[in-house]
Amino acid sequence: MQIKVTQSPTKPGTQPEEMQIFLKHIQQIDVEQNRTELEEISTKAFKQHRIKKDMEKIELQIKDRELSIVPYGTYFLIREVDSVVQDLDDKVQSLQNMKNSPDINTKLKQDCVQLGAKIERFSRVLHLWVRVQSSWIYLEPIFGNEDIKEQLRSEATKFEQYNKQWIERMRESNADKKVSTHIDAENLEEVFTAGNITLDEISKGMNI
Repeated sequence: MQIKVTQSPTKPGTQPEEMQIFLKHIQQIDVEQNRTELEEISTKAFKQHRIKKDMEKIELQIKDRELSIVPYGTYFLIREVDSVVQDLDDKVQSLQNMKNSPDINTKLKQDCVQLGAKIERFSRVLHLWVRVQSSWIYLEPIFGNEDIKEQLRSEATKFEQYNKQWIERMRESNADKKVSTHIDAENLEEVFTAGNITLDEISKGMNI
């Protein structure tokens, strides 16, 4: 006898329906004869449900976490990045373990891959962000000196242009410190990559 089982995709806000045994066939099932098959179906459904709940827990933890943005004179800086990166790395590893589970279904595996990719991208963003900040901290007081600005007009102009972008970026991050907001921002990696290139060019122009 064949037990009819269907899988349906889980939509946000709906209860998971990884395995459904149609009620109209229940009376046809010899429970004792098919106990092993029924237990396998039940166990698989339970494990998939647990994986989904573990993913939701990771998403909730990310949603609740904030970046440490602190005042720096009249500006702002990002701090305690190492702890955030470590936490994100741990979450990526957890998602990798879920993805490799023999019990995961195709939909959950895709969700794991997508969430892991977003987290890994933001880890790269944080490394770029800190590098930009380090360069900015070094260059900002230099170009605050009028004599140096006069001597290095080209580099001073480039720094002034980027300085406006940096200050605005940090003001926006201070206004919304949620990690989830920054993870969902699609262009941050490109923004900080370009920032590093610009500040490196300025430094080279100064023969630093």
